[in-house]
Amino acid sequence: MRHTFSLFVIVSCAGLALSGCGGDSIGLVEHTGDLSATGVVIDLVDRLGSAEIVRDGATIDIGSTGSSAALVEGWGEPETAADSGLTFAWVVADRATLETNLLRDDARELQLRCRPFDWNGSSQQRLSIAVNGHEVGDAVLAPGFHDYSFPLPGGTIGEGLNRVELGFSSTAVPAEHLPGNTDQRSLAAAFQWVSFGPPETGRTVVSKDPTAHGSEVLIPPGTGLRYRLTVPKDGVLDFGLAARPSTADHLRGRIWVAKPGDPATTSVLLDPSVTAGDRIRFDLPSAAGHVVELVLASTGDARDSATLVYHTPRILGDSNGVAEIASVLLIVVDTLRSDYLGSYGGEVETPNIDALAARGVRFKDARSHIPITGPSHASLFTSLLPMEHGVRNNAQKLDRGFPTLAESLRSSGRQTAAVISLGVLQREFGFDHGFEIYGDGFPRDWLKDAAEVTDEALNIAEKSLAEPYFLWVHYSDPHEPYAPSDQTYPRFGLRLNGKTIGEIDAGGRGFRFDLDLPPGDSVLEFLPLDEGDPGRVYRVDNILIDDESIGIDAIEGWNVIPRLMGRTTYESKFPASARLTNPTSAAVGTGVLVSCKKLMSMPEIREAYTGETEFVDGQIGRLLVGLEERGLMDNTLVIFASDHGEGLGNHEHVGHIRQLYDSLLHVPLIFVWKGHLQEGRVVDEVVSLVDVFPTVANLLGIDSPSISSGASLVPLLHGESMPSRPVIAATYRPESFSDKRAIVLDGFKYILTWKDDRVGEELFDLTLDPGELENLAQVNLEDLDRLREELERLVSEISEASVVEAELSEEEKAHLRALGYLH
Repeated sequence: MRHTFSLFVIVSCAGLALSGCGGDSIGLVEHTGDLSATGVVIDLVDRLGSAEIVRDGATIDIGSTGSSAALVEGWGEPETAADSGLTFAWVVADRATLETNLLRDDARELQLRCRPFDWNGSSQQRLSIAVNGHEVGDAVLAPGFHDYSFPLPGGTIGEGLNRVELGFSSTAVPAEHLPGNTDQRSLAAAFQWVSFGPPETGRTVVSKDPTAHGSEVLIPPGTGLRYRLTVPKDGVLDFGLAARPSTADHLRGRIWVAKPGDPATTSVLLDPSVTAGDRIRFDLPSAAGHVVELVLASTGDARDSATLVYHTPRILGDSNGVAEIASVLLIVVDTLRSDYLGSYGGEVETPNIDALAARGVRFKDARSHIPITGPSHASLFTSLLPMEHGVRNNAQKLDRGFPTLAESLRSSGRQTAAVISLGVLQREFGFDHGFEIYGDGFPRDWLKDAAEVTDEALNIAEKSLAEPYFLWVHYSDPHEPYAPSDQTYPRFGLRLNGKTIGEIDAGGRGFRFDLDLPPGDSVLEFLPLDEGDPGRVYRVDNILIDDESIGIDAIEGWNVIPRLMGRTTYESKFPASARLTNPTSAAVGTGVLVSCKKLMSMPEIREAYTGETEFVDGQIGRLLVGLEERGLMDNTLVIFASDHGEGLGNHEHVGHIRQLYDSLLHVPLIFVWKGHLQEGRVVDEVVSLVDVFPTVANLLGIDSPSISSGASLVPLLHGESMPSRPVIAATYRPESFSDKRAIVLDGFKYILTWKDDRVGEELFDLTLDPGELENLAQVNLEDLDRLREELERLVSEISEASVVEAELSEEEKAHLRALGYLH
């Protein structure tokens, strides 16, 4: 179960029939019909793991660490007074907002305890309060902590999420008014608590979560469960209700249903002493086929151990009508070659990915359209070729006008979330379109390892994710710098003018340090801290000073490699030193970004790539187990893919980007959906990443892209045939050294390369020569002409989108270089 801080503000309507309480088209109506034609479609006991826990927050203890979810904006961190031990939090702006959940709407006043920030001679502080957009009053705050009360007119609050907005007449900085105080914050007032109705001082705080016992769901008072589900045809909510112990006459059940994202307008209040022993049934009118959010809650005194019991709660209906909505899990491993997976014939140990292939449908011959991360993901999510969506290199923006897979899944009622591991997919480049939660934070550099990604994904699953959902988890461990995260690397100390400022390692990750540079020259030294690897050469892609006026020159121990594009690269066996020059007459405080990695032979690179692949496989296994344990895999379509491959020395290429051979284009593609897709099926037909969006749309009945270069693969998933289709690929300057286009058709691949006035052609028979070692361009002229003409025809029919370049800082460019871009 996941804890959440989101409900809906609703208006209560006691009783069973709701037709007279609001005009919402989705509500609860007492069932009086025949159930003989219905069956159990959704067992809410089985679905407990995917339900969100909600708690009644009538009193917000603002000084506690647990109040952080309620303090939306304008608040400082909770504090404890040294002299009194009182806990509180300051409002650090002239406006502040807090939000809390209510499971009942009978409070008639808002109470709070606060004190203004004041000093000798300060002016009066005036507080104004609005609740859910309704002005409820104002007050002049007296010095010291005092209690204040504001009446709440009927209709001001309701069950669900309630919002309190605080406004202040002024703020002040303590350091400017109190002798010896160094606090530079702008303070308005400090709060201990805010409460709807009398504060629950001295009362037992509800700490128990709802649980399941056999066929029962036990919900302690002050808590509830929110389910997201699809209502079947002739849908009926069916349950029994009782208080335990039966003498707990203060307990009440409260139920409501709403469209996702819309406020509910009706709720049902139930007395278990009246309904005990009976089945309670509500029709869900006008909701068949729609995704709704259903809340089962318990209200009453939380001081004892009484619990409200929902007996065998379930949704009945026509099981042959509307199917329960499926969740979608998309796992993409960046830079993963298909031939490094056991299920694709590789010798690398990848048991978790191989298990996915065994449980679903594996496409043997899937391809990317471009061997670079940003453009390939843009094609995956839009079903468009790079020339159509305009993202041809990293750091270019995906136009938000193109419909995406995430947008379509979100509009169908699914919660959407993502965790990415490379900075080139950050929201500033448009890849967050359609996602409600987008995990693109990078505390160190533009790279997160597989363990960090899995941790973040499971944290989202625990706190925020509810079925049905779309979760995209992006891993990058096979990517440069070829440094498996479960290994240790040689360490080096950094010393500035003889003073140690920190240490780095040769794992390729970025490290940032503060510098205090006096006028003139300073010496930055790189010193080995352990034995490391004697004789090993290390490459420092970045020694980036924040202040661009600071000069940097190699002194000792370096092999300096100028670049035609990008910044100078430094190689060294260490120790080594560099001169930093401050041209001003005053000390300069700045920062430096440094990344370092080993220079490796080709066998070492392949070994490291193997280690990264095995590491990411283990983390994918941990992700799947974690989602299963949280009840999030019951009805989930799983898609596994890579955005492109990696050279690893094939065709004399170590990275990716600048070639169109299958070492870079051939990718794994696996679909798994228990009970819907045959296990262990292998598809031989040529497919591509632009086919993913139309396939998911076809499988789940969501909106397909209005313009698409892909096709639904559903016939192939079910063992049927489809006409063969060509796959087009390309790569572009300046990331690539030349412009290239390719077409795969009828077992052949044709590659056209041009730069300025130089043009080259290649033709390969992929059946006889899968390694693409023998160029048939001068031998098989008939197929050469045929594929060239087909490629020209297809390209001529494409409407090319314009390219939108992102503005990058020098640090962002440094992160790109550390990842092998901006050559």
